[in-house]
Amino acid sequence: MPRVSEIWIYEQRECNTLIVRTRVSVNNIMNVTSKIYSDIFTYLAELNEIPCGVPFITYHNTDMNDMDIAAGVPVSKEFSQRGDVVPGKLPNAKVVACIHRGPYHSTPPTYEEMHKWVASKGLTPVGIVREVYLNDPSNTSEDELLTEILMPIK
Repeated sequence: MPRVSEIWIYEQRECNTLIVRTRVSVNNIMNVTSKIYSDIFTYLAELNEIPCGVPFITYHNTDMNDMDIAAGVPVSKEFSQRGDVVPGKLPNAKVVACIHRGPYHSTPPTYEEMHKWVASKGLTPVGIVREVYLNDPSNTSEDELLTEILMPIK
């Protein structure tokens, strides 16, 4: 089973971010997000700064041919815009969370489990789903990739 943690709820605290928002097909997402993360990390290196968390993607729709995403990293303070890299914030929110292990394309069963769990608790998903990438696909086998899935609820 790809889910490797319990499903739990926690309060996400507001956090500054640097992001790039774009539209992309699921078939090209790895190429596009690799460039986005490179641009963000290059910008931070030029400022002699580092992220205060790991890369994430927020998903603003579910159209696999025309995904509206924001890829970014948490940062310790607000920075200025540089090209497509813009400052943002992750808001305070109550989220349902779960850790998935395996290829990124294998997450749908974990999402289904999370939706069933949320419904069984009488909760309602709201807002934008986020995936947090806990290890690096450039030096981790697909079967060992860890993704924290965060689903805001009310």
